[in-house]
Amino acid sequence: NLDGLISGSGGLEIGNESRDRLFIRGNNTYSGITYVTSGQIFSTSSTAFGGPTEGTIVRGANLTVQAPTDEQFRIEEGLLSFQAGEFVPSEPLTIAGGTVNLPFREHHTTSVIVDGNGGAIRFGFGGNSSWTGGSSGVGNLEISGNIDIDSPLTHDGDLVISRARLNAINSYTGKTIITNDFEIDRSDVFGTSTTPIEINEGSVTVHVVPNGDRGFHLRRGTLDIQTAEPINGKIILGGGFEANIRGDGTSGGPSSRPEAIIKAWSCKIALQIDRIVDLIHIGQYMIGRYHDGVDPCFKLIP
Repeated sequence: NLDGLISGSGGLEIGNESRDRLFIRGNNTYSGITYVTSGQIFSTSSTAFGGPTEGTIVRGANLTVQAPTDEQFRIEEGLLSFQAGEFVPSEPLTIAGGTVNLPFREHHTTSVIVDGNGGAIRFGFGGNSSWTGGSSGVGNLEISGNIDIDSPLTHDGDLVISRARLNAINSYTGKTIITNDFEIDRSDVFGTSTTPIEINEGSVTVHVVPNGDRGFHLRRGTLDIQTAEPINGKIILGGGFEANIRGDGTSGGPSSRPEAIIKAWSCKIALQIDRIVDLIHIGQYMIGRYHDGVDPCFKLIP
């Protein structure tokens, strides 16, 4: 453990190559950058990483912050967790890799700057929570947790969301990838990209057609179409897993692949498919597995 005072004008690199936990308890005053590079490390002092001017960079360690601090953090690899009650940083978090874990609190205001390859931020569970920090920078960002995202996401890159809810007009530029249940009830929350919204898992219910009518790529899970207006963008199914599409809305978009086009007639659903899928259209047809054959609702066009 590091219990004594560390002072001076230089920086510090902290690594833990043992299987034991390393605790930093000192009220340190050194003024340089801190690099946390390996192992399980716990900081229990508000000045464990010296003065807050230069900040701390996590490069591969599993760092747990257990005391409120004014330190500025950047994570490039590894895990950065905050376990000091409801404390979260007041300074922006820079995420260039790895994952940040924030505790549950009703209102988060910490902003995120995405850099490098980007990374993930996870909000703790415990009830409904709101985040008004927003994102900026360049890189991809993954957000998970029972959280209402109430401030714009403006980073230049992809967005991966799990359980989070989008409530602001966002301008991030990359793909949207959904990995858990999601209700699409606003058209203006999916950034500026025109690529199909990807569904990698979960049940996604579409009440409103997203801006640009960009369509969907359903790799795994369920796409439930409940829109009053038709979805004209392409709906693609496939990705190595079974997928389901259902709903009493309509889809009339184009669909194509080198082998064939599967196009619904009365079902009003156009699909691109590369594996066995289950198709259900509530109120009109209940179709079992479609594979190498023609269902009454479909025509196979070579």
